[in-house]
Amino acid sequence: MKEDVQETLAFLNDWQPTVFLPQCKPAHFAAAAQAGSRGLPWALTLHSDDPDYWATVGAFGGPSHGCSLVCVSRHIRDELTPRTIGGTASVIPCGIPELVDHERTGLLVSEDPAEAARALRRLADDPDLWRRCSTAARDLVAQHYSAEGSDRQWLQLLEGLDRQFNNAPSGPYPIDSRRIDSLHRIDPSFHKDYVQPVPPSIPLRQTLRTAIARAKHRIKRLLSRHP
Repeated sequence: MKEDVQETLAFLNDWQPTVFLPQCKPAHFAAAAQAGSRGLPWALTLHSDDPDYWATVGAFGGPSHGCSLVCVSRHIRDELTPRTIGGTASVIPCGIPELVDHERTGLLVSEDPAEAARALRRLADDPDLWRRCSTAARDLVAQHYSAEGSDRQWLQLLEGLDRQFNNAPSGPYPIDSRRIDSLHRIDPSFHKDYVQPVPPSIPLRQTLRTAIARAKHRIKRLLSRHP
């Protein structure tokens, strides 16, 4: 872990970016916290409500580390609020639960394949519901979840962090990697290898695929009758 952090800090010292966007690896976040405490702005993007993200926020998410928090959904921001050490979090959306508003932009189902099959059969039997959900979903994405809108929000965030860097009274470089203060804040679980989750059984997946394929076939036949 220490070697990975030192390697990341060496990369930063070599390239001297004005904003750092670490991803995924705990060593990157530890290096970001070390650099952020010296004045390098960086953003921590929360892609899900996985416990590892909460542990990362707890270890490095405070403003004293120069961290800006970015959530991919309002749900994650709401879950984040009681865990935030300080500061605010931006929302640059791509959250699936907020895309599907039950019976308005789609149908929400559980992980039960039979329930998913029933929802698909319902759409196949009700072309008006299918069209209403499809139209509403397209409008929602166009208005709030488009790639252009996301790009614009990210650009605004990065430009703001860049101004923060350039307006600082002193620069962070070179960043000393001999003593890495952030390492002691890393949750012990970060040092363990990631365990691949056990996939669901093949018969269960096959049942769902078969049900979906049959429902899609029925939808296509119905739509071909309603030009």
